[in-house]
Amino acid sequence: MEKQRLFLNIADPEEVAVFGDSGNSMELLQKAGFSFAMNNVNDITHQVARYSSAAANNDKGVLETIDHILNGHQDSQAT
Repeated sequence: MEKQRLFLNIADPEEVAVFGDSGNSMELLQKAGFSFAMNNVNDITHQVARYSSAAANNDKGVLETIDHILNGHQDSQAT
């Protein structure tokens, strides 16, 4: 995430959105300001994310979450 953030000239990690669906996503979810756990994620990883997706990653969960945010829904499906 750090390399992409710097490449895109995003100064603050709090302005980054990430999506996780397994235990290997935990570090990424902790570093981003907008961290989303897919609904098929394990309980530990789910607790690390700030928000939850209503759908699994295999059920267009990332797409639905981005669409939800871009359409002005400020709650971001918060947990």
